[in-house]
Order: sequence, then structure tokens, then C-alpha cells
Amino acid sequence: MLPGKLWCGMRSATVDCLIGDASAGGARVRVKRGATVPSQLYLVHVRDRTAYKAQVVWRRADGSLGLKFSKSFNLDGAMAPELMAIRDYCLRQR
Repeated sequence: MLPGKLWCGMRSATVDCLIGDASAGGARVRVKRGATVPSQLYLVHVRDRTAYKAQVVWRRADGSLGLKFSKSFNLDGAMAPELMAIRDYCLRQR
């Protein structure tokens, strides 16, 4: 399990998570039980400095979520303003 963050569109909606069973197409993550997580979000892989645009495809009561990726972004490269905000908040504020 690796540390990650779920970016839900604004700083107050960022949720810490643990990433497990990751592949090119998706991942299983675990959040604190009862955390509010929308269906569309970005998974930020902190160690790899990568963001994945993702959709939640399943949820469990223990806080486990199944994510399906639609696109990935290297957070160190040139990028759109939203991705710059993700990089600044999720990677520089750790």
C-alpha cells in the first residue's frame, strides 16, 4: 500500500488514501471509513508524482474503492491550471 490523495476538485475535498493493486487501467484504494468521495476525481500517486483522472466503479463499507482510469498526467511537466493546482496542493503541501 502506497500513500496517495484523491483530488475532488477543491482543496477542502482532498482525501488521503492508500493505493493498492494498481495497474495501467485502475486501482483499489482505501480511504477513512465514512469519507465522502465523489464518482469523478483524480487519484494522485504521491511517490510517482502522477495524477490519474478516475471514476469510482465500486465502493465498500470498509472504505475500499475501485477506480477506473481514463487518463494519466505527469505532474512535473507543463499542464493545465487544474493540474498545476493538484500538483501544488498534493505534492508540495505534504
